Amino acid sequence: MKKNRKERIKLNGRLKSSLRKNSPEITYSNIMSSGYIQTNEKYTPKLLIIQIILNSIILAIALYFEILIFIVIFAINYIITWVYSLFSVLKNKFKRKNNKLLWITLILFVPFSAFVYPDFKRIQVVKE
Repeated sequence: MKKNRKERIKLNGRLKSSLRKNSPEITYSNIMSSGYIQTNEKYTPKLLIIQIILNSIILAIALYFEILIFIVIFAINYIITWVYSLFSVLKNKFKRKNNKLLWITLILFVPFSAFVYPDFKRIQVVKE
């Protein structure tokens, strides 16, 4: 008896998925090539690493040489990053609605989360 390909086949009491066209095995490559899952960018902390390095250098110079201007530069850098992150969270539309509330809370109550936000923005904000 020949099986009709369009016929739905049950495996272990469940309908056969279209991901498993010819075999019942689910593999990573089958899932990724199926089109059911959108592959998004992975988080890479490029801007965070640059901010950490630059701010560390500025603070080291400020503390070693006791120069006030470097502490002011550090403070201005932090304030600009914080304001940018806060307004960006308020302005943009996120893929998951709960993320907006999470980022607002983090930026307001965890001071250095503003440095992390620009990297996460690329993978969490809906691109228009």
